[in-house]
Amino acid sequence: MDSKSVTCSVSATPGWESELYTSGVRNTQFLERLAQVLKVAKNAACQRAIGRLLASMKKRYEDGEYESPSEAESAFRRLVDEECQK
Repeated sequence: MDSKSVTCSVSATPGWESELYTSGVRNTQFLERLAQVLKVAKNAACQRAIGRLLASMKKRYEDGEYESPSEAESAFRRLVDEECQK
């Protein structure tokens, strides 16, 4: 299965919209799931980079830098692509 089809199923999980906010704090579990998907078949350096980027993205999403999960997901994918191309 390619990462695009896996990501679609992650984003399309029933009820994910209700998981976005918990007690006034933005839920970042979707980013954690995406990070796990992105790490598949990547070398060790890229996997470590994804871990570092995940921490940064979670903070930025919680701080409201991204208005929607899809916007945060797109930015995360772009950063991973840039970092793992090096």
